[in-house]
Amino acid sequence: MNKRMLWSRILNIVGLAVMAIGVLALFRLLPVRRGGLPFDGLWVFLLGSGLAALGAFFGKSRYRKFLYRASWLTVCGLALGILMTMMFFQAEDPPILVYVVLACPVCGGLMSLVGSVLVIFESFHRPSVPKDSVEAAQGR
Repeated sequence: MNKRMLWSRILNIVGLAVMAIGVLALFRLLPVRRGGLPFDGLWVFLLGSGLAALGAFFGKSRYRKFLYRASWLTVCGLALGILMTMMFFQAEDPPILVYVVLACPVCGGLMSLVGSVLVIFESFHRPSVPKDSVEAAQGR
């Protein structure tokens, strides 16, 4: 195994672990806060999503565009969520749009989790032998 594939595996596994920590932080902080949305776990999740996309880039995975889009969706959803929270932070009962905006980073997060698992499975499969090397080995 070359160094590129090794770093791809390491980054994807670390990214998946960081995303899991982000999900745990998000759900642990959810009942604690009032008057706002919990974004602490999403920042950690965004870091894990970026690590998984970087690992897919290093491994030249076929799922790398999927992970790029997932990371972008998470970033945009997080920025929009923070903007909406800042606008309605003092409101006792914020509009439903504030909670609907949270669907963007959640969808991006799910895409990142699925993409990271797919890249990890892809990295453990043996690469197929090119047809040219088989013919060369047979002496043709």
